[in-house]
Amino acid sequence: MFDPNDEVSQYLAAMADTMGGEGSPSVADSLTGDETLEEILQIAVGLEKDAILFYLGIKDLITSRSGKDRIDEIIRQERRHVAQLSNLLEKFKTK
Repeated sequence: MFDPNDEVSQYLAAMADTMGGEGSPSVADSLTGDETLEEILQIAVGLEKDAILFYLGIKDLITSRSGKDRIDEIIRQERRHVAQLSNLLEKFKTK
């Protein structure tokens, strides 16, 4: 891929810096320990949505079909995570 301005590397670095990511120390450090279960589930849903956006962004940078297929599978998994966490959140809200 021709990238004279190194935009691909810059994009990936920017996304990695802002992602934090599931299970990353930056996410754990931002929690106080006083969060309710509802707040924790909302944070988790947000992280899963951020992951989807990240993978959608890098999918455009992948040139091989097999690479795109792998990214699509990861996106499907992340969407399932959003659905599962959202269902838990709804169940918690109805109690």
